[in-house]
Amino acid sequence: MSAEVLAIGATQVPYFRNKAFSNLMLDCQHKLLDLVNAETGSKVLFFASSGTGVMEACVDNFIQKSDKALVINTGGFGQRFVDICQRKNLDVHDAKYTVNEVINYNDFKQLEFDALFVNACETTTGRKLDIEQSGKLCKHKGALHIVDAISAFLSDPIDMQLHNIDALIISSNKGLALPPGLGIVILSPKAIRNVKQSPSLYFDFKESLKNMQRGQTPFTPPVSIILQLQYQLTQLTQIGISNLIAQRADLVNYFREKICHLPLKNYVNDLSNSVTALSPLAQNADYLVEYFERKFNLILTPSAGDLSKKVFRVAHLGHVDKAHFDVLIEALNEFYQERLS
Repeated sequence: MSAEVLAIGATQVPYFRNKAFSNLMLDCQHKLLDLVNAETGSKVLFFASSGTGVMEACVDNFIQKSDKALVINTGGFGQRFVDICQRKNLDVHDAKYTVNEVINYNDFKQLEFDALFVNACETTTGRKLDIEQSGKLCKHKGALHIVDAISAFLSDPIDMQLHNIDALIISSNKGLALPPGLGIVILSPKAIRNVKQSPSLYFDFKESLKNMQRGQTPFTPPVSIILQLQYQLTQLTQIGISNLIAQRADLVNYFREKICHLPLKNYVNDLSNSVTALSPLAQNADYLVEYFERKFNLILTPSAGDLSKKVFRVAHLGHVDKAHFDVLIEALNEFYQERLS
C-alpha cells in the first residue's frame, strides 16, 4: 500500500450516515463504473466482506432451487463457486478442467443454464481465463455472466460491455492495493432485473440497491477502507485504465524476462498479469517459501494442498514497481548461484 493510503487509514473514522459520506460513496460508484466501462444504469454494491463473501452473495441473489448454474472450474477458486452452490443444494454443472486443459466454450451451447460463474484469473495457478468467450456464450444462451475479478481487476483488461459481464466481483485487497475487508460487486442492468429474493439478510442485493440510491449501505460499511478507496480511485482515474493495464503488463514482463534463465517453469500456459505461478525444477516450492522468508525476509505466496510442493506464486498487484522486483530477482539469483555453481 502507498504511504498516502496508509495515512488515510490512520485518521479518525468519520460519521457515515450523512450526506457527505453518501456523496463519497456515489463518487466511488461513478469511478468504478467508468474503470470497467459499465453499461448505463449499472450499479455498485459495497459490503464489509472478503471477496468470497461477495462470491456467495452472487449465488444467493441469482440462483434459486429451480435455476441451473454452470461453473468453469480450473482450480481452487472455481471450486469455491462449486462448493458454495453444492452447500446450498443448488443445481450446478461443474465444468472441471486440469491446469492447462483447453476450454472449448462451444461444448456448453447444448447445456441449459441460467448463470455462468467464472474466475477471470484462477488465483491458485495464475491462469487467465477467456472471459470474452464465456461472455459470448452467455449472450448466446441468454444467461447471466458472473465474473470473479478479485485478482484480475486492474491487471488484465476487463470491460463489462465488451465481455458481456453482468456481475463483476472485486475486493479491496488485490489490485486496488487497500486493506482487506471491502467486497464489491458491479451489476449490469440485466443483472439488476434478474436479482432474486436472497436467503441472506446481510447479502440482500435488493435491499442494497435500494440503499445505494442515496449512497448508503443497509449495514455498517468498512468506513476507513471506503475513504481509502475514494483516494485510490481518484488516482487510478487520472492515470486511465488502458495506461494502468499497460504499466502492469510492463512490470510483469520485466520480472518474467529477468528470471527466465533460472530453473523455474511457468505453471500455466495462459498467464495473467496479476500473478506468476512458478514451479521449481529442483526444489520443493514450500522449501523456497520458507527459505526466502527466513533468509531474505521476502514473502513468496505459498500454495495449498496438492500444489504446496509444486508451486509458489509471485504477485504483481499493489503499489509496487521494478525496484521492488529487483530485490526478489537478486535473491532468486543468489539462491540458485549457490546451488548451481
